Amino acid sequence: MTGNSAHAAKPSEGADAIAIACSIVIELQKIVSREIDRIDPLVVSITGIAGGGGTYNVVAAEARLKGAVGMERPASMRGRGCCRSRRASLQVTMPVRRWT
Repeated sequence: MTGNSAHAAKPSEGADAIAIACSIVIELQKIVSREIDRIDPLVVSITGIAGGGGTYNVVAAEARLKGAVGMERPASMRGRGCCRSRRASLQVTMPVRRWT
């Protein structure tokens, strides 16, 4: 995720990439229950989050999630791969493992 850094005292002047990443983790969990047919086995796992530059008083401009998607029929996934909002952008690249 790419947002805009800002001083922590004025977070409204930036777009907090870590907050965006946390929201995405929650929304990704909904894919299994709301977007995929109930008979299609699917696992969405977020296994890591990293971001920020280590400065305690600056809103993070970038964050990265890592994880994996496992499914029996990859064609059943209707993801778009990229989304944008007013102040931040997201590029999604996830490995898809086909169960055999």
